[in-house]
Amino acid sequence: MRHALIAMYVMTNRLINISLWDRLFRTRRFSSACRRATEAQRRLMKLVNSTPLHKAALRRIVSVMPEGNGGREALSDYLR
Repeated sequence: MRHALIAMYVMTNRLINISLWDRLFRTRRFSSACRRATEAQRRLMKLVNSTPLHKAALRRIVSVMPEGNGGREALSDYLR
């Protein structure tokens, strides 16, 4: 669970940090980062929904996160 969560975080951050120029012209760098982030998010969703134990593990991770850091909101879609 931890590895999938970290992979999703890293890939999503890489996508967020892509420059506006790359986004506007949809360069290979942007397309690659977008595919990787989407794949990491899909893998995390598949893992969380695979068993109740995985969903409980993510709930435990989210429960210890500080209120205002944005992590709770970002992971709320995975807990539904």
